[in-house]
Formats: sequence, structure tokens, C-alpha cells
Amino acid sequence: MSKRRLSNASSDTLALEGEARSSRLRTVSPQRTRIVVNLDDQTSTKLIMPVTSATTINDLQSSIFNRAERIQVKLPKDGIVLRLGDEDGPITFSEDTIEDIFGDADPKLIWVTAAPKVPDRGAEFVYVQWITPGRALDHLSLSDIQVDRDPLTRGMTVNEIIAAAKNRVFGAAGDEVTPAPGFNIVWALETDTPEKLGLNGSLESPLNTFLVLISEDNPNRNSRYGFRCSLRSMATFETCLKVLISAANFCPYLIPRLLERMMLVTNIGEARNCLESSLRMMAVPEEKKTILANCFREIALRMVPGAFIGHKIESVLEGSRQIFAWMFRDILEEDFKPVKGKRMPIPATDDFRNIINVCNSSQHFRMLSPLQLDGRENSGISLSKTGYVSHYTQNGDETSEPRLENAITGFETLQSRPGQSLLKALQSVISQRRIEVTWEIDDWERIESSSSATDPSSGLDEAIVICLDKSISMQASLGNNWIGNGQINTLNRFDEAKQVFQNVVSRLSAYHLNVHVGLVTFGSKAEQEAQISPIGKEFKNKLENIQATDHRTSLFDALSVAHSRLVSHQELYHESRMKLRIIALTDGEDKSSVFTAEETREMLYNDDIVLDSIVIGSSSSEDLFKISKYTGGYAFKPTSRMLLFQTFLLEPFLDILARSDIVKIPLDDYDTSLPKEADMTTIHDFPPCRPHQLQDGGFVSLDAATRKLAGKSSSLLEISRMSGFRRSCQ
Repeated sequence: MSKRRLSNASSDTLALEGEARSSRLRTVSPQRTRIVVNLDDQTSTKLIMPVTSATTINDLQSSIFNRAERIQVKLPKDGIVLRLGDEDGPITFSEDTIEDIFGDADPKLIWVTAAPKVPDRGAEFVYVQWITPGRALDHLSLSDIQVDRDPLTRGMTVNEIIAAAKNRVFGAAGDEVTPAPGFNIVWALETDTPEKLGLNGSLESPLNTFLVLISEDNPNRNSRYGFRCSLRSMATFETCLKVLISAANFCPYLIPRLLERMMLVTNIGEARNCLESSLRMMAVPEEKKTILANCFREIALRMVPGAFIGHKIESVLEGSRQIFAWMFRDILEEDFKPVKGKRMPIPATDDFRNIINVCNSSQHFRMLSPLQLDGRENSGISLSKTGYVSHYTQNGDETSEPRLENAITGFETLQSRPGQSLLKALQSVISQRRIEVTWEIDDWERIESSSSATDPSSGLDEAIVICLDKSISMQASLGNNWIGNGQINTLNRFDEAKQVFQNVVSRLSAYHLNVHVGLVTFGSKAEQEAQISPIGKEFKNKLENIQATDHRTSLFDALSVAHSRLVSHQELYHESRMKLRIIALTDGEDKSSVFTAEETREMLYNDDIVLDSIVIGSSSSEDLFKISKYTGGYAFKPTSRMLLFQTFLLEPFLDILARSDIVKIPLDDYDTSLPKEADMTTIHDFPPCRPHQLQDGGFVSLDAATRKLAGKSSSLLEISRMSGFRRSCQ
């Protein structure tokens, strides 16, 4: 057959297809439907387009341009294509009709996305953003990560791309942490070449490529994650992951929040996907475990102080219990705390001791002492005989045996009451870790002492009663000068009072201070809203729901109620040295109390109850400030929001044990006595703290201190990068 004849045959075929299409359109009544157009570069703008089955994509595109122009949305004439489903969906072609694409289906709503045209397939270069767990943590948005100015070529194979990444990302001194010898990389795109998938990347719109380290045929199990990792670190990380999966299995409705939290912390969709598949499957495939280990290692490098793990970078995942508790405790215990903003900031190393306390009070991630395993029927975390963090399980039936499991030694079957034998076996491990100064991170004795606030047999540091004025005068505005900087103020006195106490309560909880708190409100009469107890959700709800509606002010009666509650609470802890305190906030003088100011002064003075007073929006503070003077308390009269909010930022205001010695003024004639001068009248006028025990210690020269601390930096991330730099220079 000649070439010309082949060409004629092809033309005939196309002609027949065109005639069939025209015939079909002439004989079938076009069906009407709607299409919603989503513009990928203007996410808030959508268009709805009425079309028929005979409408072509070319006609639809023209209609889109016309309607976009009518609402002043500019689209590039030569820069769009229409895709189905979303911005990555199949591309449509101009000659096709709606019926050609959708057949006989009659969807009520069809999504079509206007997206940039596919760049020229002849383009040789692909610009890449290399995304590692560390880089994702260090940038608010992935788009902020610097684009590699040395592009890939479209024909490069996956092995060539991995080799480039090894050299450019993990071989760059000071950029990423040093991988283990013989490491490899997981490339999340999982394709042979960018060209086969039609992948492109320009300087303006680079190709995002997620990289994590993996171990490649490395016989050393310390390098199974692709980076150097101690066996104790592996056991701790994998045990915590197993505990998280087990907890999610009992409460699957919590999984969406766990995944959201993972994304808010890591900023990596692949990490979220790995956790999701692990939670759904109730198991962790090795590659997904490696990806998660890389992510948690980067978090640990930023959170865990070197002093807690012997300044060994390979031991950083020994802080996994604390990290898991920080990330997931509130969700698993169904006390969910929403994260403000797009990211959940990682705490600094200075906060790690507080995070240890959070972990110690966690239901799922606290360390159980061996003696606590005796008779225990539910699961938990403890140490194996060789000192590895392990998952303890006991099914609860008479035939099952308790056991510990970890990633290093596997299953370890225990006796029915294993406490004494396990504790004896651990003595040498504990002694060695005390010598290494690494025991604190797993010390269950510290855990037991940190929970003393909930143990009636142990002493409290302090009991506090908050007295809040709910008279209607508290609804008065604080004036336009209250906020400052020319900002108009719409807040009233009561709004600000609740803000103060909500912050006080939040900080008392966050700092894990050993205190109990109660709440008394006063208007026409004084009422106890919440009993003195550990801070919980009920207390916070009570505080949130109070309204200022009363027309009188029974201030001294409220102080009397608080006094009686504190004295009664102290009797429950008669062996403790608990401090007693009242924090009162009001805007005026007493108007309806049965008790007088002098009587109130005497009862508080005699029972060693400190009164901290805050008066806002009023000059009437004489009686309250007198009582504060005699009891050794603070007296605040803030004239701006900054001064008011500075009160709950003061350490000695939150923690009475941080104050200098409290000095009570001997009782004298009340009428002739003067009130206390207001504390902290400027933002620079702080009440003193108790001197630190090392405040008057000796000094060393700066040079000597620098040399001494050079190998003891608290920033493991910095040490790891310095280590990489030294290796690159050798």
C-alpha cells in the first residue's frame, strides 16, 4: 500500500468519525448539566457553568474566560488547560464534548480545574526542593526551603537522583546530620525517571522531593534506620510507637486528631501517611518505621538536652517517651488542646525537664517501676531485665502470663508477680546509668514523686483560692488608653479578669506546680464555685462560664469564705508544710459584707494566709491593700493591659516558693494604718525572687568556661552538624 493511500484511508476514518459525531448531535437532544470551575491560583473564586452534552471543551474554555473577565478575574489566554477532578487530574482536549468525556452519566456537579499548561516536554532541566525531616521542621512552610540551583535532568534514573541527593544534601558539611556508613535514601516519588511521570520543576515552581535515610545491607543493627542509633534508643522509640498504636486501637475515633497532630509537628505529609497506615494496619512496615524514626530523631535533636543522654547523638531517641507524651498525651487522654496556627512549635531544650513531668503524669507513656507491675492487668511501659524500655502486657485471664516486649530482646515472659526479681536484675543497669548521669530520663522514683500532688498521703506546696468580683460594675470599659499604641479598647474589666485567671490556671498546670486551687465569686453574696482540688476541666469550665450580673460587692465575705475553705483543706494535709494563699481581683470597695475589713485582716493574719490583691479600673483599693500588707502579699493596681498581664508572668506570683521570705507586718490599729504601696507600677519594676542557691558561688574565666563547655552543648542538633563538618574536613 502506498503512503498516499494510507493517508487517504486515515482521512476517510476521521471523516467517518466526524460524520458520526455530527449525526449523534443532530438526533439526540443535548442534556443539560452544570460544571463548577475551580481556579487553582485563586482558591476563593469558583465559577458555575451551565453546559449541554454537545458543548465542547473549547467552548467551555471560552465561556470560562468570559465569565472570569466579568468578575475581573484575569486568566492567561495561552496558559491554561482544563483538568478533571483536581489540579492533578486528567487533561481534557479542546475538540471533545461533554458527552465524549462523561458518556451517559449525568452528574449534578462536575469539578473542572483550570491549571497551568504542561511545560514543554523538551525541557531538559528539573529544579528540585530537597525536603528532609530536618528541613521541614526548620521552615514554617515547605515553600520556604531553598531550591537546589543545580538542576536535575529529565532523563536521570532514580539511582542517579539518589546519588545526587547523597552528595548534595547529606554530603554537605553543616547542612544535615551525618548518616551512618553505607546509608541509602528513600525517594518518595518512586519512579524510574522524572520524564516517565511527566514531572517538571522550575525555579519558580520546583519539584518537591522528600528524602529520608535508610540502611542498605548494613550488618550493624545500630544503623538500621540509616543513621547511628543506640540500641536503647531503638527500643524506646519502637516501644512508644507500639503503645501509640495500641491506644489508638482502643479509641479509633482519635486517629484523625493523632494524624493532624503529626502533620502540625513534622510538616511532612509522608510522615502523616506512614503513621496513618501504621495505625490502620496495627503494625508498622519496616520502611514506614524508618521514615517515622527519621522524623522523630530530628524532633529529638531539637528537644532533648545532651546532659540527659550522656551527650551522645546516637542516644537522642532515648527521649522518645517524653516526645510522644508531649505530642499525643492530650489527645489520648481526651483532653484535646487545639493548636493555634499552622504549626505546633517544638519546645526548647530548656523545657525538657517540664516535659519529663508531663510524661511522668501521662497515662500511656509514664515509666512503671517493676513493683508496679505486680498484679497489674492493663498494659504500660517499663524496663526489661537488661534495661531496655519495653511494652508490658497482661491479658488479665488466669492462663496468660505477663510479658515485656522490645525491639532488641523481643518477648520476655515474666512471673505472675515479677516486681522484686525484675528490680533486682536491674540494679546493675541503674547503677551504671547513674554513673553515666543518664538515669533521670527513665527514673520511676522521680515519676512517683512528681505525682505527689494527687496523693493524699503526701504534702502539697500550696493551696490557692481565687476570689473574683462578678458585680455588674465589672462590665465597665477600661478606656481607650488601656491597650496602648493608639488601639481602641473594646474589652471590659470582667473580660480582662477572666483572662488573667485563665492564664494563671493554665500556667500552674503547664509548670506542674504542686498546688490545689479553688474558686469563690462575689457580688451580692459570696459563693464557692469550685472546691479546692487539683486543676481539671471542671474548674476551667466554671471559670469560663461565670457572668458579671450582681449589683453589690461582698468582698470581705468572699475573703472569709476563702479563709474557711483553706483552713479546712489544710486539715486534710496536717503533716504538710502547705502554704495558703488568696488571689482577689476586684474593681471597687466592699458594699454589702457582713464581715469588716479589720475582722478579715485578723482571720487571715492568724492563720498565715497570704492575700495577693489586684484592683483594676478603680482607685478604691485602701482596705484590700492594707490586708495584703499585713499578710505579706502583693498589691497590684495595673493601669494598662501590659501591666495587668505581666502579673501572671511573674514566677513568684505563680509559685509562692519562689518568693523572698514572706514578711508579715505586726497587727496594729487598723484605722490609722496605711495601705501598702502598689507593687510593679511600671513594666520594669519586678517583685524580687528568692536568691538562687548558687547565686553567690565562684566564677571561672570565660575562656576556661568555653573550653569546658565546648563538648557539652545542650544543642545536639548543633553537635551533630559540627560532627558532620569535622568528617567532611578529614
